[in-house]
Amino acid sequence: TNVYGRVATLLTVGTASSNAYDAGAAVPLPGAIAAGDRLRIAILARTVSASTSDGQGKLAIRVQQKDAPYDGFADNILIVGPNWRLYQIGTTASLALAPGQGQLALHTAGAVQALEIGPVYLLREGTPSVELGK
Repeated sequence: TNVYGRVATLLTVGTASSNAYDAGAAVPLPGAIAAGDRLRIAILARTVSASTSDGQGKLAIRVQQKDAPYDGFADNILIVGPNWRLYQIGTTASLALAPGQGQLALHTAGAVQALEIGPVYLLREGTPSVELGK
């Protein structure tokens, strides 16, 4: 599916698990994150189908180390509806991640479902991109 000029990824789950991390995807984070950084996670997503009581999908997300023991932060469960929507979460990093050592984990095993994931962003808040007034 094409959404806003980008290709969406279809994530399907055939068997639900009590461990949401049993299925999903990971978005590599090439830059460093310092403890205390204020971050904004933004994910464009929609549910194609879900065997939940309300028909909405479940997407568990977190920022974490890319290797075991997978320490992380910003654990959230998004309830994803049938229409494209930009889901946003603000968080403060509780641990530092060296360049290339982090990932944004998208865990989908919480329900039998099919979710489409569009663009995913992890932005550092409060960092000006230009110097104003000079």
